[in-house]
Amino acid sequence: GICIAGEHNVAYTWGTSNHSSLGPPNTRNRYVPHPVKMTHLLNAHDLDDCRQVSAGFLANMVLRGDYSVWVWGQNDYGKLGLGKNDTEIPLPTRIESLPQVKFISMGSLYCGAIDVDGAVWMWGLGITGNLGLGNRLSFNVPQKVLALAGTRMRSVHCTVGQSTLAIPSTTDQESKVLGHEGPHTLAVSEAGDLYSWGTCHKVKERVCEVCNVNSRDLVVV
Repeated sequence: GICIAGEHNVAYTWGTSNHSSLGPPNTRNRYVPHPVKMTHLLNAHDLDDCRQVSAGFLANMVLRGDYSVWVWGQNDYGKLGLGKNDTEIPLPTRIESLPQVKFISMGSLYCGAIDVDGAVWMWGLGITGNLGLGNRLSFNVPQKVLALAGTRMRSVHCTVGQSTLAIPSTTDQESKVLGHEGPHTLAVSEAGDLYSWGTCHKVKERVCEVCNVNSRDLVVV
Protein backbone atom coordinates (compact mmCIF):
# COMPACT_ATOMS: atom_id res chain seq x y z
CA GLY A 1 0.00 0.00 0.00
CA ILE A 2 0.87 3.66 -0.33
CA CYS A 3 0.35 6.24 2.40
CA ILE A 4 0.21 10.03 2.04
CA ALA A 5 -1.05 12.97 4.10
CA GLY A 6 -3.86 14.70 2.28
CA GLU A 7 -6.32 17.54 2.98
CA HIS A 8 -6.50 18.46 6.67
CA ASN A 9 -3.38 16.30 7.14
CA VAL A 10 -5.43 13.08 7.10
CA ALA A 11 -3.52 9.87 6.21
CA TYR A 12 -4.68 8.20 2.98
CA THR A 13 -3.74 4.73 1.69
CA TRP A 14 -4.28 2.70 -1.46
CA GLY A 15 -2.87 -0.36 -3.24
CA THR A 16 -2.55 -3.89 -1.85
CA SER A 17 -4.16 -4.63 1.51
CA ASN A 18 -1.95 -7.58 2.52
CA HIS A 19 -1.19 -7.72 6.28
CA SER A 20 -3.67 -4.88 6.90
CA SER A 21 -1.28 -2.42 5.28
CA LEU A 22 -4.21 -0.18 4.29
CA GLY A 23 -5.62 0.00 7.80
CA PRO A 24 -8.55 -1.87 9.41
CA PRO A 25 -8.74 -5.69 9.03
CA ASN A 26 -10.57 -7.14 6.02
CA THR A 27 -9.96 -4.01 3.98
CA ARG A 28 -9.86 -4.93 0.29
CA ASN A 29 -7.33 -3.69 -2.23
CA ARG A 30 -8.03 -0.07 -3.10
CA TYR A 31 -7.39 1.64 -6.41
CA VAL A 32 -8.01 5.21 -5.22
CA PRO A 33 -6.84 6.99 -2.02
CA HIS A 34 -9.00 6.36 1.04
CA PRO A 35 -8.63 7.88 4.55
CA VAL A 36 -7.24 5.65 7.30
CA LYS A 37 -9.83 5.12 10.05
CA MET A 38 -9.03 4.99 13.76
CA THR A 39 -11.91 2.56 14.26
CA HIS A 40 -10.46 1.05 17.43
CA LEU A 41 -10.72 4.30 19.40
CA LEU A 42 -13.77 5.22 21.44
CA ASN A 43 -14.28 8.34 19.32
CA ALA A 44 -13.53 6.79 15.93
CA HIS A 45 -12.18 9.26 13.38
CA ASP A 46 -9.75 9.59 10.49
CA LEU A 47 -6.03 9.37 11.22
CA ASP A 48 -5.46 13.12 11.07
CA ASP A 49 -2.97 15.82 12.14
CA CYS A 50 -0.21 14.05 10.20
CA ARG A 51 3.13 15.84 9.83
CA GLN A 52 4.84 13.08 7.85
CA VAL A 53 4.00 9.63 6.47
CA SER A 54 6.36 6.81 5.45
CA ALA A 55 5.35 3.59 3.66
CA GLY A 56 7.47 0.43 3.80
CA PHE A 57 6.90 -3.16 2.71
CA LEU A 58 3.26 -3.89 3.67
CA ALA A 59 3.46 -1.44 6.60
CA ASN A 60 3.11 2.27 7.30
CA MET A 61 4.34 4.83 9.79
CA VAL A 62 2.86 8.25 10.56
CA LEU A 63 4.26 11.19 12.53
CA ARG A 64 1.46 13.26 14.03
CA GLY A 65 1.29 16.89 15.14
CA ASP A 66 1.90 16.02 18.79
CA TYR A 67 5.23 14.41 17.74
CA SER A 68 3.91 10.89 18.36
CA VAL A 69 4.59 8.00 15.96
CA TRP A 70 1.89 5.56 14.82
CA VAL A 71 2.38 2.30 12.88
CA TRP A 72 0.38 -0.57 11.39
CA GLY A 73 0.71 -3.46 8.93
CA GLN A 74 3.21 -6.29 8.67
CA ASN A 75 5.41 -6.72 11.75
CA ASP A 76 8.17 -9.08 10.56
CA TYR A 77 11.37 -8.70 12.61
CA GLY A 78 9.49 -6.40 14.99
CA LYS A 79 9.81 -3.57 12.46
CA LEU A 80 6.76 -1.77 13.88
CA GLY A 81 8.65 -1.15 17.14
CA LEU A 82 5.79 -2.11 19.46
CA GLY A 83 7.64 -4.80 21.41
CA LYS A 84 5.34 -7.46 19.95
CA ASN A 85 6.04 -10.53 17.84
CA ASP A 86 2.64 -10.56 16.12
CA THR A 87 2.93 -11.05 12.36
CA GLU A 88 0.77 -7.99 11.78
CA ILE A 89 -0.79 -5.04 13.60
CA PRO A 90 -4.05 -4.26 11.77
CA LEU A 91 -4.86 -0.83 13.24
CA PRO A 92 -2.77 2.33 13.74
CA THR A 93 -0.97 1.97 17.08
CA ARG A 94 1.27 4.46 18.86
CA ILE A 95 4.89 3.54 19.62
CA GLU A 96 4.79 4.45 23.29
CA SER A 97 8.50 3.86 23.92
CA LEU A 98 9.61 6.68 21.59
CA PRO A 99 10.15 10.23 22.86
CA GLN A 100 8.79 13.16 20.86
CA VAL A 101 9.89 12.71 17.25
CA LYS A 102 10.48 15.16 14.38
CA PHE A 103 11.37 12.81 11.46
CA ILE A 104 10.53 9.21 10.53
CA SER A 105 11.67 6.65 7.95
CA MET A 106 10.15 3.23 7.36
CA GLY A 107 12.30 0.83 5.37
CA SER A 108 11.15 -2.51 4.03
CA LEU A 109 12.51 -4.47 7.00
CA TYR A 110 13.41 -1.89 9.67
CA CYS A 111 12.71 1.70 10.73
CA GLY A 112 14.36 4.84 12.03
CA ALA A 113 13.36 8.12 13.65
CA ILE A 114 14.92 11.39 14.81
CA ASP A 115 13.67 12.79 18.11
CA VAL A 116 13.20 16.51 18.78
CA ASP A 117 16.64 16.66 20.41
CA GLY A 118 18.31 15.30 17.27
CA ALA A 119 18.99 11.76 18.51
CA VAL A 120 18.61 8.74 16.18
CA TRP A 121 16.40 5.76 17.10
CA MET A 122 16.40 2.48 15.14
CA TRP A 123 14.52 -0.84 15.30
CA GLY A 124 13.57 -3.92 13.26
CA LEU A 125 15.89 -6.18 11.24
CA GLY A 126 19.55 -5.50 12.02
CA ILE A 127 21.55 -8.40 10.56
CA THR A 128 23.88 -6.19 8.50
CA GLY A 129 24.59 -3.63 11.20
CA ASN A 130 22.04 -1.36 9.56
CA LEU A 131 20.62 -0.27 12.92
CA GLY A 132 23.94 1.36 13.84
CA LEU A 133 23.99 -0.20 17.31
CA GLY A 134 27.44 -1.80 17.09
CA ASN A 135 26.04 -5.30 16.47
CA ARG A 136 23.96 -7.33 14.00
CA LEU A 137 20.97 -7.90 16.26
CA SER A 138 17.33 -7.17 15.55
CA PHE A 139 15.06 -5.31 17.99
CA ASN A 140 11.28 -5.01 18.25
CA VAL A 141 11.44 -1.78 20.26
CA PRO A 142 13.27 1.47 19.34
CA GLN A 143 16.95 1.64 20.32
CA LYS A 144 18.95 4.88 20.63
CA VAL A 145 22.06 5.04 18.42
CA LEU A 146 24.70 5.89 21.01
CA ALA A 147 27.48 6.18 18.43
CA LEU A 148 25.87 9.46 17.31
CA ALA A 149 25.40 10.86 20.81
CA GLY A 150 26.23 14.56 20.87
CA THR A 151 25.54 14.99 17.14
CA ARG A 152 22.20 16.60 16.34
CA MET A 153 20.69 14.83 13.34
CA ARG A 154 18.17 16.20 10.86
CA SER A 155 16.95 13.07 9.03
CA VAL A 156 17.46 9.32 8.68
CA HIS A 157 16.74 7.16 5.62
CA CYS A 158 16.22 3.38 5.67
CA THR A 159 16.53 0.91 2.76
CA VAL A 160 13.30 0.26 0.84
CA GLY A 161 12.46 -2.05 -2.07
CA GLN A 162 13.26 -5.25 -0.17
CA SER A 163 11.02 -8.06 1.03
CA THR A 164 11.36 -10.79 3.61
CA LEU A 165 12.15 -13.18 0.75
CA ALA A 166 15.61 -11.62 0.49
CA ILE A 167 16.63 -12.81 3.95
CA PRO A 168 17.91 -16.39 4.39
CA SER A 169 16.32 -18.37 7.20
CA THR A 170 19.36 -20.27 8.50
CA THR A 171 21.13 -18.70 11.47
CA ASP A 172 24.63 -19.38 10.14
CA GLN A 173 23.85 -17.22 7.12
CA GLU A 174 21.98 -14.43 8.88
CA SER A 175 24.67 -11.86 8.04
CA LYS A 176 24.22 -12.41 4.29
CA VAL A 177 21.46 -11.42 1.92
CA LEU A 178 21.58 -13.77 -1.03
CA GLY A 179 21.31 -12.13 -4.42
CA HIS A 180 20.38 -8.73 -3.00
CA GLU A 181 22.08 -5.70 -1.55
CA GLY A 182 21.68 -5.84 2.23
CA PRO A 183 20.03 -3.06 4.24
CA HIS A 184 22.02 0.12 4.86
CA THR A 185 21.14 3.45 6.42
CA LEU A 186 21.93 7.10 5.71
CA ALA A 187 21.47 10.03 8.07
CA VAL A 188 22.07 13.77 7.72
CA SER A 189 23.18 15.96 10.63
CA GLU A 190 21.99 19.49 11.25
CA ALA A 191 25.51 20.58 10.25
CA GLY A 192 25.01 18.95 6.83
CA ASP A 193 27.26 15.89 7.34
CA LEU A 194 26.14 12.58 5.81
CA TYR A 195 26.53 9.42 7.92
CA SER A 196 26.27 5.88 6.56
CA TRP A 197 26.17 2.43 8.18
CA GLY A 198 25.13 -1.14 7.41
CA THR A 199 25.90 -3.11 4.23
CA CYS A 200 28.52 -1.48 2.03
CA HIS A 201 29.16 -3.82 -0.87
CA LYS A 202 31.31 -2.57 -3.74
CA VAL A 203 33.38 -0.32 -1.44
CA LYS A 204 37.16 -0.46 -1.43
CA GLU A 205 39.64 -0.73 1.45
CA ARG A 206 37.55 -3.19 3.46
CA VAL A 207 35.42 -0.51 5.12
CA CYS A 208 32.48 -2.91 5.23
CA GLU A 209 33.74 -4.46 8.43
CA VAL A 210 33.94 -1.01 9.98
CA CYS A 211 30.53 0.36 9.03
CA ASN A 212 28.82 -2.88 10.00
CA VAL A 213 30.09 -2.40 13.55
CA ASN A 214 30.01 1.29 14.37
CA SER A 215 27.72 3.82 12.75
CA ARG A 216 30.21 6.64 13.33
CA ASP A 217 33.20 5.08 11.63
CA LEU A 218 32.09 5.82 8.07
CA VAL A 219 31.27 9.45 7.29
CA VAL A 220 30.69 10.71 3.77
CA VAL A 221 30.89 14.48 3.40
